[in-house]
Amino acid sequence: MKRLFIALPLSPTAAGSLWESWDCIRSSSRNIRWVKPDQFHLTLVFMGDMNEQFLPDIAEIMEEAGFRFSPVSITTGGPGHFPPGKSPRVLFESLESGGGEIGKIRKFLSGRISEFQSLEKRKFHPHITMARIKPGRDVPSGYHPGMTLPPLSDVLTEIVLYESLLKPEGAVYYDLHRTSLAGKD
Repeated sequence: MKRLFIALPLSPTAAGSLWESWDCIRSSSRNIRWVKPDQFHLTLVFMGDMNEQFLPDIAEIMEEAGFRFSPVSITTGGPGHFPPGKSPRVLFESLESGGGEIGKIRKFLSGRISEFQSLEKRKFHPHITMARIKPGRDVPSGYHPGMTLPPLSDVLTEIVLYESLLKPEGAVYYDLHRTSLAGKD
């Protein structure tokens, strides 16, 4: 069994810029698990623990999505947190634009994958996870709900199937399959 998800990774340039823009929040924190910039992504489908026999099926579905969908232009929309209205457990960067196109890709992938794998039914909220906060830990003093940071733009050009390995220092992601977005929509 492998813990799997499909995501759209940020370009290295955009990931580095996003990391720098969060400096004012990151520098005011302790005991928080920050996601490293080379692992910034927008999750499309979280599959959880899955039998490896389905990896070829997932790769085929991803290839089909690559033919159907074009690269997606995004603009970030500022910091936020989950769960809303409660003490933050996850800090994230929201999207100002691009979420609609990302939602179409997600709908296609999840529709096909749900034919052989049960998927979570949560409402889709495209975002880039920046940090995870354990219960009882303080929120960074530099973070305030509704705060703004300069928007960043990027073009997401590929879909990646990741394996997520949970370690004491945080999750580590390994690429299992990559597909370029080359379609015409």
